Amino acid sequence: SPSSPLNVVGNSGDSNTGTLILGPTSSTNLRMGYNTAGSYSWIQSHGGQPLRINELGNNVILNSGGGNVGIGTTNPGGKLEVD
Repeated sequence: SPSSPLNVVGNSGDSNTGTLILGPTSSTNLRMGYNTAGSYSWIQSHGGQPLRINELGNNVILNSGGGNVGIGTTNPGGKLEVD
């Protein structure tokens, strides 16, 4: 039985297959999934288009509970690390 109102369980896949695909598979779509080892989750814009976050310009909050954010790195050493 589901553990929440929407609980999608499927093959973890990768950013080319995905567990959840929103939009047509023949065009731009949004894909979400998880690593089979359970070490991370991912979200991917597919079809060669950029992933736009908060396109309308409202505030964006990342890691409000703490933690670091990395761009171009998988192990950021500070609040924001850009490589």
